[in-house]
Amino acid sequence: MNASSNPDKLRNSGISVIGDIEWGSHFCQFYKTKEDPYFKSGLDNNEFCMWVTSDPLNTDEARSELKKSVKNLQGFTDKGQLEIIPYSEWYIQNGRFESRRVLNGWVDKLNKASAKGFEGLRLTGNTLWLEKKDWRDFTDYEEAVNSVIGKYRMIALCTYSLERCGASEIIDVVNNHQFAIIKRDREWEIIESSEYKKAKEVLKRDKETLEKLIKEKTDALLNAHIELEKTKHLSDIGALSAIVAHELRNPLAAISLAAENIKIKAKNPGLEGFVSNIEKKVAESAQIISNLLYYSHIKPPAREDVNLASIIEECVSVTQKQSAKKVTINNELKNSENIYVKADPLQMREVFCNILNNAFDAVSDSDGKISITYDCENGFIKIFISDNGSGMDKEILQRAFEPFFTTKSKGTGLGLSVCRQIIDLHNGSIDIRSKEGSGTSLVLRLPQKS
Repeated sequence: MNASSNPDKLRNSGISVIGDIEWGSHFCQFYKTKEDPYFKSGLDNNEFCMWVTSDPLNTDEARSELKKSVKNLQGFTDKGQLEIIPYSEWYIQNGRFESRRVLNGWVDKLNKASAKGFEGLRLTGNTLWLEKKDWRDFTDYEEAVNSVIGKYRMIALCTYSLERCGASEIIDVVNNHQFAIIKRDREWEIIESSEYKKAKEVLKRDKETLEKLIKEKTDALLNAHIELEKTKHLSDIGALSAIVAHELRNPLAAISLAAENIKIKAKNPGLEGFVSNIEKKVAESAQIISNLLYYSHIKPPAREDVNLASIIEECVSVTQKQSAKKVTINNELKNSENIYVKADPLQMREVFCNILNNAFDAVSDSDGKISITYDCENGFIKIFISDNGSGMDKEILQRAFEPFFTTKSKGTGLGLSVCRQIIDLHNGSIDIRSKEGSGTSLVLRLPQKS
């Protein structure tokens, strides 16, 4: 199970006034007659959906209501994507409501849904069964849900009957959810908690400052590219890289500080994804700066005996952990011995991690394959790293080792250029063989240890 919410993939709430929401959202609905099902979009988007019913809807009536919006309802039920059960089978056991048992039950349902290949859990529970004696325990449970649900791939909608809620109960409900919705005069309205309103005010105040800082960073990158185009004839591109990296550090640090400020001021699960997105982009930008600085200060290698099989296996492990793709890797070097070269181990890790990252980026999520083979020839060790990705056309192939050339949406385009510099310093060579639609293979030649 992926325990953390994913800010990059919003979910369709199925409720027009709300629109798209993140995993980890926890909100409630006040209704006068019957609650409105919101499962259609969840079923359409491969989410496991669970509805805990209470009066005025029993399970059969709930299923009939859902049939009005979901055509193939039985098909979803047959494949185990939908479960509708009464509150007496979920909230109450042995005549008691126990918040920890119920909360753990949702996590268990999510784990089982994830194991079956579903994206996450969408749940709703009607609270009409609640009696006065259970109200305080249940509000404590709702508070616990609100504090932890942001860590999971869940969306939770709790429904409350207005007829059973006085002013005190309504305040409890609103405070324990990110927001509440209510239908009046056939129109949905949103009721936000005071905490959520404060958080939005914090975001509004900081937004202009943050946008200004991001614009400064973007402008700095644009100006750097313009200067680079003007100075391509210079032999020392590394010096320019160092200057660009230096100029980017200040606005990046300010953006990072602003993100931390938002996190401190706006402690609300609904905003975690927003802040996480900023932090992710800051981390990516920091990596770009590190790449620029590394490129500008590549030093002659500190040579020692290096086992390439061990280095490559380490890079395979690191790359697999960083990638969300399930890629099949055939590494013929894994159990090999005596594949030694005189080299700088840190620089070798840089080379092979870079190449493997590119290979992972090139293959598909579903059937990606990477093979790593080797050969010994005339005092050289030849390493072949091949993927079954989309390959490169002739124009891209010709420019692959060119500094700052990239076809990716992010990055500096320095990876292969750095690899070539390092391999050249080791008296070796690196070459790319690729054809559009037929994958890519990199061939590295390094002098074998004598």
